[in-house]
Amino acid sequence: SDLLHSQGGMALYKNDFALARVCYVRVLELDPGGPAGSENIAAANKALGDPRLAGDSVSESGVDMAELQHRLDAAISR
Repeated sequence: SDLLHSQGGMALYKNDFALARVCYVRVLELDPGGPAGSENIAAANKALGDPRLAGDSVSESGVDMAELQHRLDAAISR
């Protein structure tokens, strides 16, 4: 989840809101919690509160979220 959190931050910096959203959602799905994971979870929740990362905003951009998620998962599993 640390890698995904970092990738989400970089995507947000590059204004790639769809990728940032996917990364932060995956952080929430994958992080096991506990003291080490709580920082990533809190940061991901805070980032997802950004209106630019809202599901409706990203959907309106025309990005295929399922395909983006698939590509991210494939890249991580290498």
